[in-house]
Amino acid sequence: MACCATMATLRSLLILVFLHQVGKSNANGPCSSKKYNITTLKNDRRNIAYNKTTNLCDRNLIKNGAWYKFESTAGNPQMLPEKNPGTGRCGTYIPIWMNGKHPTVDGVVTNVTACAQLLSVGSTCDTEYNIKVIKCKSFFIYELKPPSQCYLAYCATAATTPGGGRTTLSPATPPTTTGKYST
Repeated sequence: MACCATMATLRSLLILVFLHQVGKSNANGPCSSKKYNITTLKNDRRNIAYNKTTNLCDRNLIKNGAWYKFESTAGNPQMLPEKNPGTGRCGTYIPIWMNGKHPTVDGVVTNVTACAQLLSVGSTCDTEYNIKVIKCKSFFIYELKPPSQCYLAYCATAATTPGGGRTTLSPATPPTTTGKYST
């Protein structure tokens, strides 16, 4: 009997150690603040619905090589819009959006293009920024590029699932040229 009690205690201890290690690995996972030193951009003016003042400027806020996530002031996850929101939106004169779709696989670094429409009319991407995005379980993180002039700022919209529905994402906010410009 003492043998069985010792085995049961040992099994319980091993389970506790395993669960502790799983918790530690998730805390330092691919989307952890420890790995990427993530800065949260929490400003409702960045939302695509905001169309009042237009003086938001990311030139001195966004740093090369830094990772960012977007949240509303209520703490809800947000993401870069996948279409041009239009001039005068997102608290800035020229919003920056993501040209394409967000990744659907958690933890994978994906290279994408962010766009700004400086010169042309319509949804044209005449200014490009090569950025990175990672889908986390509850949010997206982005390695953004700073615009080289003011009144350009990254835009945000409510986070959505790959199917397009709004969600809290289960435990989940510039150059001048006459042609294309890549940074």
